[in-house]
Amino acid sequence: MTSLNQVMLIGNLGKAPEVLKASKSGVFVRISLATTKKYTNDKGEAQQATQWHTVYFSNKLGKIAADHLSKGATVYVSGELRHSEWQDKDNQKRFSSAVFATDLKFLSKKVTEKTESTEDFSQTIETADSEPSVKSLLHYLQSALQQQPAQNCA
Repeated sequence: MTSLNQVMLIGNLGKAPEVLKASKSGVFVRISLATTKKYTNDKGEAQQATQWHTVYFSNKLGKIAADHLSKGATVYVSGELRHSEWQDKDNQKRFSSAVFATDLKFLSKKVTEKTESTEDFSQTIETADSEPSVKSLLHYLQSALQQQPAQNCA
């Protein structure tokens, strides 16, 4: 049976990237990414709901994120969703979910403290030669799902 664990997000950093660990092979970095859904409620009033996502980058991708991202930057991130659970100091069971990124695309021109430039970072980092658009990725995913036999989820 084929399976897929792929998350795609476009959002804004809520704060500067946090470097958690650095080594010869690269950097392990965590960011907090906000995605906002805009909608109209039953009374016709404009509303918005923001979700916060924890995203981790590692190795070369982590170094690039640490060097070039800053609070407010708009990025496209794709990766794998992972869940974890643990016992806290009060012996309570805790859960978390995070995206472990495999792809990063800068969508905004942003001056960072480290680069002092407004270079356009609209380029794909560590991906195939030609990056597909989000629309073509969704089309690919829909095609892949249609090729699989239906599963009984009851």
